[in-house]
Amino acid sequence: MIANVIVFGTASILIALLNFAFVSIASHLLVPEELAKFIFAYSIFNVLGAIFIFGSVTKLSIIRTSNSSQSKELSQNISVIYTQLEMSLYILPILLLVIFVLQHYGMPVILITAAIFAGAFKSLQLLYANVVRIDGQVTLFLLSQLAPPTLALGSIGFLYALDVSFTSNDYFYALAIPVVICSLVSYYLLLKKIGVQLNLSVWKNSKRTYQFSFWAALHAFFASLMTMGDRYVLWFFLAGNEYAVYSIAAVLASLLSLVYTSLNQAIVPHLYRQLNASKSRWQLVVRFSLRYFLFCLMIFLIYQLSLNTFVSIILPDEYFSSIKFARWLALGCLIQASYQLFSSVILFKKKPMMLTKITVAVGLFALANTVLCAYLGGANAVIFAFSANWLIFLVVTSFFARRLYVSEVVY
Repeated sequence: MIANVIVFGTASILIALLNFAFVSIASHLLVPEELAKFIFAYSIFNVLGAIFIFGSVTKLSIIRTSNSSQSKELSQNISVIYTQLEMSLYILPILLLVIFVLQHYGMPVILITAAIFAGAFKSLQLLYANVVRIDGQVTLFLLSQLAPPTLALGSIGFLYALDVSFTSNDYFYALAIPVVICSLVSYYLLLKKIGVQLNLSVWKNSKRTYQFSFWAALHAFFASLMTMGDRYVLWFFLAGNEYAVYSIAAVLASLLSLVYTSLNQAIVPHLYRQLNASKSRWQLVVRFSLRYFLFCLMIFLIYQLSLNTFVSIILPDEYFSSIKFARWLALGCLIQASYQLFSSVILFKKKPMMLTKITVAVGLFALANTVLCAYLGGANAVIFAFSANWLIFLVVTSFFARRLYVSEVVY
């Protein structure tokens, strides 16, 4: 397991740095107001890519670690495909409705709509990447993850060589179009790998996925509010230059979050295998979570020590103040990493509805808390709210996870 974590953890750091290169280049090419718009859209694009595949990756991990027959596994693989598609169908209309309502408040509607659809397409590529990751195919995982940002950087470099004057829209489209193309190729490879032909009759035979994907989609939607709620709210409270500084800090913190998410996805299949074989499941979860947290803490300390040097190399001096925000936001990301493990533990028990109820309740509280903090104290108060919200989420999720496992008897 350790070798697997190191390989995929190193790959995740590489991918995170490559993805941050877009923000670094944008900070040199765009004025602060345009940079703020781009980062807002780019954050939505990245978060939604992960949100759309939430239920699918969890279901895939459970399938791969169970003792299923080949025919049953094929049926379950089909349900994984449709879980992802159905989640997209549930979430997209909700997001578009929200954007339609917010268009009267100065939101860059066209850019954000493009980010939503690009995020939906990106999820296709991420789903393929997770399939090959769970199957241990390191080369295919690296290719599927590195190809989209590499082509996108090439696209931006080509336009820059032509002396194109970038706006936030132009820059985002140059980034998103190669990613969408790679995503379609990845999805074709996924269907070919699993051997699934999309047709209506197969979809009708996958009715059991509807309930799972609906609750997973609802959970994912409110989890995205938890992840990006600070940036949504501060859009209405900060000026363009201030918002750009905070957004860069949030993206810097999201590098750490991306590494944690990839780490979680790498270790959860191993946890599921151990849970299948264990008779003392809660004790196993406690031991596993402690080791996981210590590893996350080590990554957190490395991040804090290297942040000054990293920012001074890749960002203009005018954005150096983002370091202060990024350090504190990283604390929230560390807490979020612990929550992710306990949410996976709940989903192992096939309780998506329970997790969704927790997420909706805590998510609504977190949104109200963030708005109140932004109104009373601006960005500094919102950073406090970000960590506090995730801490509440962690405590509630771990409490219900413990209730599920302590009460069971495994023979």
